Amino acid sequence: LAVTLQSDARISTGWSRLSPFCLDGVLDIITRNMLGRLLAPKDRSGGLLYKQTTELVALSNGCAHPELIYGARQTTTGTTLDIGTRVVAEIDLAAIVHNTREIQKRAIKSHCNLFAIVKANAYGHGAVAVAHTLACCNKIDAFGVATLAEAIELRESGLPASVRILVLGASIDVSEWIHYAEHDLDIMVSSAEAAEELIQWTTAEALAGRLKRPIRAHVMLNTGMSRIGLATFSRDVLPSSADVPSATPSRAPSAPGLHAERAAAVVQKIHDASDAALEFVAICSHMSEAKAGSDFAIQQFQRLASVVHAVRALGIAVPMIHAENSESLLADCVPDCEFIKLLHGNPPGRPHTVGYARSGGGIYGQRTFDYLKPAITLKAQVRHVHVAKKNVPVGYDRAWSAPEDSIIATLAVGFADGYSRENSN
Repeated sequence: LAVTLQSDARISTGWSRLSPFCLDGVLDIITRNMLGRLLAPKDRSGGLLYKQTTELVALSNGCAHPELIYGARQTTTGTTLDIGTRVVAEIDLAAIVHNTREIQKRAIKSHCNLFAIVKANAYGHGAVAVAHTLACCNKIDAFGVATLAEAIELRESGLPASVRILVLGASIDVSEWIHYAEHDLDIMVSSAEAAEELIQWTTAEALAGRLKRPIRAHVMLNTGMSRIGLATFSRDVLPSSADVPSATPSRAPSAPGLHAERAAAVVQKIHDASDAALEFVAICSHMSEAKAGSDFAIQQFQRLASVVHAVRALGIAVPMIHAENSESLLADCVPDCEFIKLLHGNPPGRPHTVGYARSGGGIYGQRTFDYLKPAITLKAQVRHVHVAKKNVPVGYDRAWSAPEDSIIATLAVGFADGYSRENSN
Protein backbone atom coordinates (compact mmCIF):
# COMPACT_ATOMS: atom_id res chain seq x y z
CA LEU A 1 0.00 0.00 0.00
CA ALA A 2 2.77 2.35 -0.92
CA VAL A 3 4.15 4.47 -3.68
CA THR A 4 7.87 4.02 -4.00
CA LEU A 5 9.89 6.91 -5.38
CA GLN A 6 13.32 5.60 -6.27
CA SER A 7 16.17 8.01 -6.88
CA ASP A 8 18.80 5.60 -8.20
CA ALA A 9 17.05 2.74 -9.96
CA ARG A 10 16.18 3.12 -13.64
CA ILE A 11 12.56 2.11 -14.08
CA SER A 12 10.84 1.88 -17.42
CA THR A 13 7.24 2.71 -16.52
CA GLY A 14 4.42 5.00 -17.41
CA TRP A 15 5.23 6.97 -14.25
CA SER A 16 8.67 8.07 -15.39
CA ARG A 17 7.23 11.40 -16.54
CA LEU A 18 6.73 12.34 -12.89
CA SER A 19 10.43 12.30 -12.14
CA PRO A 20 12.51 13.94 -10.78
CA PHE A 21 10.48 13.73 -7.60
CA CYS A 22 10.43 15.77 -4.45
CA LEU A 23 10.25 14.59 -0.87
CA ASP A 24 8.20 16.39 1.71
CA GLY A 25 6.98 15.84 5.25
CA VAL A 26 9.83 14.38 7.27
CA LEU A 27 12.25 15.82 4.73
CA ASP A 28 12.90 19.34 3.55
CA ILE A 29 10.82 20.17 0.49
CA ILE A 30 12.91 19.62 -2.63
CA THR A 31 11.12 20.74 -5.76
CA ARG A 32 11.44 18.85 -8.99
CA ASN A 33 13.57 21.61 -10.48
CA MET A 34 15.91 21.65 -7.48
CA LEU A 35 16.35 17.89 -7.63
CA GLY A 36 16.95 18.15 -11.35
CA ARG A 37 19.97 20.33 -10.62
CA LEU A 38 21.26 17.89 -8.00
CA LEU A 39 21.12 14.75 -10.12
CA ALA A 40 23.17 14.13 -13.24
CA PRO A 41 20.92 13.64 -16.32
CA LYS A 42 21.76 9.94 -16.56
CA ASP A 43 20.58 9.44 -12.97
CA ARG A 44 17.39 11.47 -13.26
CA SER A 45 15.20 8.41 -13.45
CA GLY A 46 13.08 8.32 -10.31
CA GLY A 47 9.75 6.57 -10.83
CA LEU A 48 6.67 5.55 -8.88
CA LEU A 49 5.87 1.95 -8.03
CA TYR A 50 2.45 1.23 -6.55
CA LYS A 51 1.79 -1.79 -4.39
CA GLN A 52 -1.68 -3.23 -4.74
CA THR A 53 -3.40 -4.24 -1.49
CA THR A 54 -6.80 -5.58 -0.56
CA GLU A 55 -7.48 -2.45 1.51
CA LEU A 56 -6.88 -0.05 -1.37
CA VAL A 57 -8.97 -2.18 -3.74
CA ALA A 58 -11.83 -1.95 -1.23
CA LEU A 59 -11.40 1.81 -0.89
CA SER A 60 -11.38 2.32 -4.65
CA ASN A 61 -15.00 1.15 -5.02
CA GLY A 62 -14.15 -1.04 -7.98
CA CYS A 63 -12.03 1.55 -9.81
CA ALA A 64 -8.83 0.35 -11.40
CA HIS A 65 -5.76 0.78 -9.25
CA PRO A 66 -3.50 3.63 -10.48
CA GLU A 67 -0.82 1.03 -11.15
CA LEU A 68 -3.06 -0.72 -13.64
CA ILE A 69 -4.40 2.45 -15.24
CA TYR A 70 -0.99 3.67 -16.25
CA GLY A 71 0.75 0.39 -16.92
CA ALA A 72 3.55 0.86 -14.43
CA ARG A 73 5.35 -2.19 -13.05
CA GLN A 74 3.48 -3.57 -10.06
CA THR A 75 5.42 -4.78 -7.03
CA THR A 76 4.39 -7.59 -4.72
CA THR A 77 7.45 -7.76 -2.49
CA GLY A 78 5.95 -6.01 0.53
CA THR A 79 8.08 -3.26 2.04
CA THR A 80 11.44 -5.01 1.71
CA LEU A 81 13.78 -2.99 -0.49
CA ASP A 82 14.75 -4.74 -3.68
CA ILE A 83 18.39 -5.57 -4.32
CA GLY A 84 20.10 -2.48 -5.70
CA THR A 85 17.48 -0.09 -4.32
CA ARG A 86 19.32 2.34 -2.09
CA VAL A 87 16.62 4.64 -0.70
CA VAL A 88 12.89 4.96 -1.19
CA ALA A 89 10.03 7.14 -0.01
CA GLU A 90 6.91 5.05 0.45
CA ILE A 91 3.60 6.84 0.01
CA ASP A 92 0.54 5.35 1.67
CA LEU A 93 -2.40 6.04 -0.62
CA ALA A 94 -4.88 4.56 1.85
CA ALA A 95 -3.69 7.06 4.47
CA ILE A 96 -4.26 9.90 1.98
CA VAL A 97 -7.77 8.59 1.29
CA HIS A 98 -8.42 8.36 5.04
CA ASN A 99 -7.14 11.88 5.72
CA THR A 100 -9.23 13.29 2.89
CA ARG A 101 -12.36 11.66 4.29
CA GLU A 102 -11.66 13.08 7.74
CA ILE A 103 -11.25 16.55 6.26
CA GLN A 104 -14.39 16.14 4.17
CA LYS A 105 -16.33 15.35 7.35
CA ARG A 106 -15.27 18.72 8.78
CA ALA A 107 -15.82 20.64 5.54
CA ILE A 108 -19.39 19.42 5.17
CA LYS A 109 -20.25 21.04 8.51
CA SER A 110 -19.91 24.41 6.77
CA HIS A 111 -21.63 23.03 3.64
CA CYS A 112 -18.33 22.94 1.77
CA ASN A 113 -16.87 20.49 -0.70
CA LEU A 114 -13.14 19.88 -0.81
CA PHE A 115 -10.63 21.38 -3.22
CA ALA A 116 -7.67 18.95 -3.05
CA ILE A 117 -4.32 20.67 -3.53
CA VAL A 118 -1.80 18.58 -5.45
CA LYS A 119 0.80 21.24 -6.29
CA ALA A 120 4.53 20.40 -6.22
CA ASN A 121 3.80 16.86 -7.39
CA ALA A 122 1.21 16.50 -4.59
CA TYR A 123 3.75 17.72 -2.02
CA GLY A 124 6.08 14.98 -3.23
CA HIS A 125 3.48 12.18 -3.08
CA GLY A 126 2.82 11.87 -6.84
CA ALA A 127 0.22 14.25 -8.26
CA VAL A 128 -1.32 11.99 -10.90
CA ALA A 129 -1.62 9.01 -8.58
CA VAL A 130 -3.05 11.07 -5.72
CA ALA A 131 -5.52 12.90 -7.97
CA HIS A 132 -6.88 9.73 -9.55
CA THR A 133 -7.08 7.99 -6.20
CA LEU A 134 -9.00 10.88 -4.61
CA ALA A 135 -11.30 11.31 -7.60
CA CYS A 136 -12.14 7.62 -7.40
CA CYS A 137 -12.20 6.96 -3.65
CA ASN A 138 -13.30 10.34 -2.28
CA LYS A 139 -15.26 11.72 -5.25
CA ILE A 140 -13.09 14.84 -5.28
CA ASP A 141 -14.13 16.98 -8.25
CA ALA A 142 -11.70 19.90 -7.90
CA PHE A 143 -7.90 20.01 -7.72
CA GLY A 144 -5.50 22.91 -7.29
CA VAL A 145 -1.95 23.10 -8.62
CA ALA A 146 0.73 25.78 -8.64
CA THR A 147 1.71 25.94 -12.31
CA LEU A 148 0.24 25.54 -15.76
CA ALA A 149 2.57 22.60 -16.49
CA GLU A 150 1.24 20.75 -13.45
CA ALA A 151 -2.34 21.40 -14.57
CA ILE A 152 -1.73 20.11 -18.09
CA GLU A 153 -0.07 16.99 -16.68
CA LEU A 154 -3.18 16.28 -14.60
CA ARG A 155 -5.61 16.94 -17.45
CA GLU A 156 -3.67 14.75 -19.87
CA SER A 157 -3.53 11.94 -17.30
CA GLY A 158 -7.16 11.14 -18.03
CA LEU A 159 -9.11 12.72 -15.18
CA PRO A 160 -12.82 13.00 -16.01
CA ALA A 161 -13.82 16.13 -17.90
CA SER A 162 -16.12 17.05 -15.00
CA VAL A 163 -13.12 17.45 -12.68
CA ARG A 164 -12.06 21.07 -12.21
CA ILE A 165 -8.32 21.87 -12.27
CA LEU A 166 -7.32 25.32 -10.98
CA VAL A 167 -3.88 26.88 -11.38
CA LEU A 168 -3.43 28.72 -8.08
CA GLY A 169 -0.43 30.74 -9.21
CA ALA A 170 -1.10 34.13 -10.77
CA SER A 171 -0.73 34.05 -14.56
CA ILE A 172 0.58 37.18 -16.26
CA ASP A 173 2.09 35.53 -19.35
CA VAL A 174 -0.33 36.01 -22.24
CA SER A 175 1.29 33.14 -24.14
CA GLU A 176 0.03 30.74 -21.44
CA TRP A 177 -3.61 31.64 -21.68
CA ILE A 178 -4.50 29.69 -24.81
CA HIS A 179 -3.54 26.52 -22.94
CA TYR A 180 -6.20 27.19 -20.30
CA ALA A 181 -8.83 27.00 -23.03
CA GLU A 182 -7.19 24.08 -24.83
CA HIS A 183 -6.93 21.93 -21.70
CA ASP A 184 -10.12 23.08 -19.93
CA LEU A 185 -8.36 24.68 -16.95
CA ASP A 186 -9.38 27.37 -14.46
CA ILE A 187 -7.31 30.54 -14.14
CA MET A 188 -6.59 32.73 -11.10
CA VAL A 189 -7.08 36.49 -11.51
CA SER A 190 -5.08 38.35 -8.88
CA SER A 191 -5.09 42.01 -9.94
CA ALA A 192 -7.21 44.57 -11.77
CA GLU A 193 -4.52 44.92 -14.42
CA ALA A 194 -4.43 41.18 -15.07
CA ALA A 195 -8.22 41.14 -15.30
CA GLU A 196 -8.25 43.90 -17.92
CA GLU A 197 -5.61 42.19 -20.04
CA LEU A 198 -7.33 38.81 -19.75
CA ILE A 199 -10.68 40.29 -20.76
CA GLN A 200 -9.17 41.99 -23.81
CA TRP A 201 -7.23 38.92 -24.89
CA THR A 202 -10.04 36.38 -24.46
CA THR A 203 -12.53 38.68 -26.21
CA ALA A 204 -10.23 39.10 -29.22
CA GLU A 205 -9.45 35.38 -29.37
CA ALA A 206 -13.12 34.44 -29.13
CA LEU A 207 -14.08 36.87 -31.91
CA ALA A 208 -11.34 35.40 -34.09
CA GLY A 209 -12.61 31.89 -33.43
CA ARG A 210 -9.36 30.80 -31.81
CA LEU A 211 -10.72 30.08 -28.34
CA LYS A 212 -11.79 26.46 -27.93
CA ARG A 213 -13.92 27.29 -24.89
CA PRO A 214 -14.36 30.25 -22.50
CA ILE A 215 -11.78 30.42 -19.73
CA ARG A 216 -13.14 30.02 -16.21
CA ALA A 217 -11.84 32.71 -13.84
CA HIS A 218 -11.45 32.70 -10.05
CA VAL A 219 -10.89 36.12 -8.47
CA MET A 220 -8.35 36.09 -5.63
CA LEU A 221 -8.75 38.61 -2.81
CA ASN A 222 -5.92 39.76 -0.59
CA THR A 223 -7.62 39.70 2.80
CA GLY A 224 -4.44 39.47 4.83
CA MET A 225 -1.96 37.02 3.27
CA SER A 226 -0.56 39.88 1.13
CA ARG A 227 1.00 37.72 -1.55
CA ILE A 228 -1.43 38.08 -4.43
CA GLY A 229 -5.00 39.25 -4.84
CA LEU A 230 -7.22 42.31 -5.16
CA ALA A 231 -6.78 44.66 -2.21
CA THR A 232 -9.51 44.60 0.43
CA PHE A 233 -7.82 46.95 2.90
CA SER A 234 -5.44 49.90 2.98
CA ARG A 235 -1.92 49.16 4.11
CA ASP A 236 -1.63 52.39 6.05
CA VAL A 237 -4.52 51.39 8.30
CA LEU A 238 -3.78 47.70 8.60
CA PRO A 239 -3.68 46.91 12.32
CA SER A 240 -1.17 44.58 13.88
CA SER A 241 -2.45 41.22 15.07
CA ALA A 242 -2.42 42.56 18.61
CA ASP A 243 -4.77 45.39 17.62
CA VAL A 244 -7.44 43.25 15.99
CA PRO A 245 -10.61 43.39 18.10
CA SER A 246 -11.92 40.15 19.52
CA ALA A 247 -15.38 39.51 18.12
CA THR A 248 -17.42 36.99 16.20
CA PRO A 249 -18.05 37.65 12.49
CA SER A 250 -21.72 38.44 13.07
CA ARG A 251 -21.09 41.31 15.48
CA ALA A 252 -17.52 42.46 14.71
CA PRO A 253 -17.00 45.98 13.38
CA SER A 254 -15.98 46.32 9.75
CA ALA A 255 -12.24 46.22 9.19
CA PRO A 256 -10.86 49.67 8.31
CA GLY A 257 -9.89 50.56 4.76
CA LEU A 258 -12.07 48.01 2.99
CA HIS A 259 -11.99 48.26 -0.80
CA ALA A 260 -14.96 45.99 -1.36
CA GLU A 261 -16.60 48.13 -4.03
CA ARG A 262 -13.38 48.44 -6.01
CA ALA A 263 -12.84 44.67 -5.94
CA ALA A 264 -16.49 44.12 -6.88
CA ALA A 265 -16.03 46.37 -9.90
CA VAL A 266 -13.26 44.10 -11.18
CA VAL A 267 -15.52 41.08 -10.71
CA GLN A 268 -18.25 42.89 -12.62
CA LYS A 269 -15.96 43.45 -15.61
CA ILE A 270 -15.10 39.77 -15.73
CA HIS A 271 -18.77 38.82 -15.33
CA ASP A 272 -19.81 41.19 -18.13
CA ALA A 273 -17.22 39.88 -20.60
CA SER A 274 -18.44 37.86 -23.55
CA ASP A 275 -19.81 34.46 -22.57
CA ALA A 276 -17.68 32.97 -25.33
CA ALA A 277 -14.53 34.49 -23.83
CA LEU A 278 -14.58 34.42 -20.06
CA GLU A 279 -16.67 32.91 -17.29
CA PHE A 280 -16.69 34.21 -13.72
CA VAL A 281 -16.84 31.15 -11.47
CA ALA A 282 -15.48 32.01 -8.01
CA ILE A 283 -14.27 34.46 -5.39
CA CYS A 284 -11.50 33.15 -3.17
CA SER A 285 -8.93 34.16 -0.59
CA HIS A 286 -6.13 32.60 1.47
CA MET A 287 -6.12 32.49 5.27
CA SER A 288 -2.78 33.63 6.67
CA GLU A 289 -3.17 33.20 10.43
CA ALA A 290 -4.97 29.89 10.59
CA LYS A 291 -5.01 29.32 14.33
CA ALA A 292 -7.87 28.35 16.60
CA GLY A 293 -9.40 31.48 18.10
CA SER A 294 -7.56 33.80 15.70
CA ASP A 295 -9.21 37.22 15.54
CA PHE A 296 -7.19 38.02 12.44
CA ALA A 297 -8.73 34.99 10.68
CA ILE A 298 -12.15 36.42 11.54
CA GLN A 299 -11.10 39.76 10.09
CA GLN A 300 -9.98 38.05 6.89
CA PHE A 301 -13.36 36.36 6.63
CA GLN A 302 -15.11 39.71 7.11
CA ARG A 303 -13.13 41.23 4.24
CA LEU A 304 -14.04 38.32 1.99
CA ALA A 305 -17.70 38.61 2.97
CA SER A 306 -17.72 42.36 2.30
CA VAL A 307 -16.60 41.80 -1.29
CA VAL A 308 -19.13 39.01 -1.80
CA HIS A 309 -21.91 41.29 -0.56
CA ALA A 310 -20.70 44.13 -2.81
CA VAL A 311 -20.70 41.83 -5.85
CA ARG A 312 -24.22 40.65 -5.08
CA ALA A 313 -25.32 44.26 -4.65
CA LEU A 314 -24.43 44.71 -8.33
CA GLY A 315 -26.93 41.98 -9.22
CA ILE A 316 -24.23 39.37 -9.82
CA ALA A 317 -24.50 35.86 -8.42
CA VAL A 318 -21.33 34.40 -6.92
CA PRO A 319 -21.14 30.80 -8.17
CA MET A 320 -18.43 29.59 -5.75
CA ILE A 321 -16.43 30.70 -2.72
CA HIS A 322 -13.26 29.01 -1.45
CA ALA A 323 -11.12 30.46 1.31
CA GLU A 324 -10.31 28.13 4.18
CA ASN A 325 -7.17 25.99 4.07
CA SER A 326 -6.35 22.81 6.01
CA GLU A 327 -5.42 24.52 9.25
CA SER A 328 -8.21 27.10 9.33
CA LEU A 329 -10.80 24.44 8.49
CA LEU A 330 -9.59 21.87 11.01
CA ALA A 331 -9.03 24.48 13.73
CA ASP A 332 -12.53 25.86 13.00
CA CYS A 333 -11.27 29.43 12.63
CA VAL A 334 -14.47 30.55 10.91
CA PRO A 335 -17.71 29.41 12.59
CA ASP A 336 -19.61 27.02 10.35
CA CYS A 337 -22.83 29.00 10.68
CA GLU A 338 -21.14 32.16 9.37
CA PHE A 339 -19.72 30.44 6.31
CA ILE A 340 -23.07 28.80 5.59
CA LYS A 341 -24.75 32.20 5.86
CA LEU A 342 -22.30 33.60 3.29
CA LEU A 343 -23.28 30.90 0.81
CA HIS A 344 -26.81 32.33 0.75
CA GLY A 345 -27.81 35.71 -0.59
CA ASN A 346 -27.38 35.53 -4.36
CA PRO A 347 -29.88 37.60 -6.38
CA PRO A 348 -33.43 36.15 -6.50
CA GLY A 349 -33.86 33.23 -8.84
CA ARG A 350 -30.18 32.33 -8.86
CA PRO A 351 -28.73 29.19 -7.23
CA HIS A 352 -26.98 29.50 -3.89
CA THR A 353 -23.22 29.84 -3.85
CA VAL A 354 -21.28 26.57 -3.69
CA GLY A 355 -18.67 26.45 -0.94
CA TYR A 356 -15.27 24.79 -1.09
CA ALA A 357 -12.38 24.47 1.33
CA ARG A 358 -8.86 23.96 0.01
CA SER A 359 -6.69 21.32 1.64
CA GLY A 360 -3.10 20.41 0.83
CA GLY A 361 -0.93 19.60 3.82
CA GLY A 362 -3.81 18.07 5.75
CA ILE A 363 -4.44 15.51 3.03
CA TYR A 364 -0.90 14.24 3.43
CA GLY A 365 -1.08 14.11 7.22
CA GLN A 366 1.05 17.21 7.72
CA ARG A 367 -1.09 18.80 10.43
CA THR A 368 -1.10 18.13 14.15
CA PHE A 369 -4.52 16.51 14.49
CA ASP A 370 -4.59 12.98 15.89
CA TYR A 371 -7.14 11.72 13.35
CA LEU A 372 -4.75 12.37 10.45
CA LYS A 373 -2.29 9.68 9.41
CA PRO A 374 1.23 10.20 8.05
CA ALA A 375 1.44 9.27 4.38
CA ILE A 376 5.18 9.15 3.74
CA THR A 377 7.92 6.89 5.10
CA LEU A 378 11.56 7.23 4.15
CA LYS A 379 13.46 3.96 3.99
CA ALA A 380 17.10 3.30 3.19
CA GLN A 381 19.37 0.30 3.08
CA VAL A 382 21.93 -0.29 5.81
CA ARG A 383 25.27 -0.31 3.99
CA HIS A 384 27.70 -0.52 6.91
CA VAL A 385 27.63 -1.66 10.54
CA HIS A 386 30.33 -1.25 13.18
CA VAL A 387 30.80 -0.75 16.92
CA ALA A 388 31.67 2.71 18.20
CA LYS A 389 33.36 2.60 21.57
CA LYS A 390 32.16 4.80 24.41
CA ASN A 391 32.84 8.55 23.82
CA VAL A 392 33.74 8.04 20.13
CA PRO A 393 32.20 10.94 18.13
CA VAL A 394 30.05 10.11 15.10
CA GLY A 395 29.07 12.36 12.19
CA TYR A 396 29.65 15.99 11.23
CA ASP A 397 30.98 18.40 13.83
CA ARG A 398 31.22 15.52 16.29
CA ALA A 399 27.65 16.44 17.22
CA TRP A 400 27.02 13.08 18.88
CA SER A 401 29.25 10.76 20.84
CA ALA A 402 28.48 7.21 21.87
CA PRO A 403 27.35 7.24 25.53
CA GLU A 404 28.48 3.63 25.73
CA ASP A 405 29.77 1.00 23.32
CA SER A 406 27.19 1.30 20.52
CA ILE A 407 26.34 -0.43 17.26
CA ILE A 408 26.34 2.16 14.45
CA ALA A 409 24.44 1.45 11.23
CA THR A 410 25.16 3.76 8.28
CA LEU A 411 22.25 4.27 5.89
CA ALA A 412 22.58 4.99 2.17
CA VAL A 413 20.75 8.31 2.16
CA GLY A 414 22.08 11.84 1.81
CA PHE A 415 21.81 15.33 0.40
CA ALA A 416 20.83 14.25 -3.13
CA ASP A 417 17.80 12.49 -1.67
CA GLY A 418 16.60 15.62 0.10
CA TYR A 419 17.84 14.49 3.50
CA SER A 420 18.98 17.55 5.44
CA ARG A 421 22.36 17.76 7.13
CA GLU A 422 20.49 19.08 10.16
CA ASN A 423 19.19 15.54 10.64
CA SER A 424 22.70 14.09 10.55
CA ASN A 425 22.47 12.50 13.97
